[in-house]
Amino acid sequence: MFLLKALLFSVVNGVTTTAEINPRTAADGRHPPFITSFSLPAEHIAWPEGTLLIAGDEPGSAKAAAMTDTNFIGVLNKRVGEKEQSGNVIIHGSVPAEILKCENSGEIVDATATQIKALRGIGIYV
Repeated sequence: MFLLKALLFSVVNGVTTTAEINPRTAADGRHPPFITSFSLPAEHIAWPEGTLLIAGDEPGSAKAAAMTDTNFIGVLNKRVGEKEQSGNVIIHGSVPAEILKCENSGEIVDATATQIKALRGIGIYV
């Protein structure tokens, strides 16, 4: 317990450590998820959990789907910040339909009904 307090309240050169804890995930537990990580493009906006992903330009990479995409590899499980280089992706499991998003001209928008239907074809249940 002492070590935990020391880590949480340590001061180094007058600066305390900060951490962000984000309990939000796209996986909702109705169907056990299979989650893996993919590399992300060097340049991208922040993507929330629930962002639909398609294959990237390199093997093992992914990028946000556009509104017309339906060839998904999965759904981003946790939010990633701008330019973050990797993300956890649900490639099988269940997610709530209302959180599904895609990218449209640099903005995050709700996924379309066609996109939501296409997810079922790859084993992601909404």
